[in-house]
Amino acid sequence: MDINVQFQNVTQTLQIVGCTFLVKPFGYEYPLHHHSLFELVHCVAGEIREKIGSDTVYVRPGDWLLIKSGMQHNLLTTSSAHSAFFNVHFDLDSRQMRRQLSTNNYILIASSVAERTRLPSYMGEIDKLLCTALLERGSDGDSNTGGKRTEEISVLGGERTEETLLPEHLALQAYLLLIIQELLGLPDLGSEQVAYKEMTIGETDLAHRIEARLHDNLFRDDKITAIANELNISLSQCCKIFTKIYGISPRQYVSQMKLNEAKRLLVNTDLSVQAISERLGFHSVYHFSRQFRRWTGTSPTAFRPKPTSPIQ
Repeated sequence: MDINVQFQNVTQTLQIVGCTFLVKPFGYEYPLHHHSLFELVHCVAGEIREKIGSDTVYVRPGDWLLIKSGMQHNLLTTSSAHSAFFNVHFDLDSRQMRRQLSTNNYILIASSVAERTRLPSYMGEIDKLLCTALLERGSDGDSNTGGKRTEEISVLGGERTEETLLPEHLALQAYLLLIIQELLGLPDLGSEQVAYKEMTIGETDLAHRIEARLHDNLFRDDKITAIANELNISLSQCCKIFTKIYGISPRQYVSQMKLNEAKRLLVNTDLSVQAISERLGFHSVYHFSRQFRRWTGTSPTAFRPKPTSPIQ
């Protein structure tokens, strides 16, 4: 018997920003703001009030809250005791996953629902990373301001080198991806205690039509204007509806699509960087290389896997 089982190639990347565990007194407030990242909040103790757009949401121990990118929101701790919560901002360059996560302005997962998933288990593993940092750093990071002690401890930073931090970096990425997997599977649980803030059907349908045309006309210079004309809407309305549903502008979406295709071609084909830049519609290989470095922090040549000798 001769069997080969092969998984599909994967070139998606995960960006993690501002991954923190906070303990805050009553009345702590983070001002109204918005950003291009998804935000995930998990309440451990106390109570948090989030104002998301025109809605007010209360997050209590064991609850999880996912806020779509682009949403204006602010946070206030409302418990008379201290409130403890985990907060992380992230982004994915997977079009399908981003689309699923962007269907709603926010998703509030009650603790009773979260307990029926692997979310508590994955959060427990992240807690271990936090505990490791506490044990390694002790109180070295303490600072005193006005009689109030503030502890700032770097879990995946500080004085350690990038090489020694690699296991923790990989662990954090792995557990966050598993958490995202659980969030994407939530509809299968039944939504009696999962609160969704949905868009209108008309807005969602129009945004999906825009997305389909962007995908089909990825390399046209005037694609966004042409799509707006084709759908008989203004350019500003086209951008506004698309951004409302997907959390990023059409131009940002096109950049992500080109990045995904560039990664795929670099990893899975023998095309030269010059040929890839032409296929993606760039005016020069220099422009492509500069844009790719801006997207990923590395050059196309460095990103491409190096050939290896066959195992004897």
